[in-house]
Amino acid sequence: MVQRFDNLESVMRRALELAALGVGYVEPNPPVGAVVVDGNLNLLGSGYHKKFGGPHAEIHALNSG
Repeated sequence: MVQRFDNLESVMRRALELAALGVGYVEPNPPVGAVVVDGNLNLLGSGYHKKFGGPHAEIHALNSG
């Protein structure tokens, strides 16, 4: 089943939730979450920056779909 968001605010809220998972692991970089959706707000991928020196959130999001 495809996850669909109700609005852009809920997409951003999810990105912030994901970003929080990186707190304490990515410093000195900021924690970042990424959510990729289509024009109907269907989830295509999501991810977060997991550790300093590792792939950033966008890479994880694009590879998760």
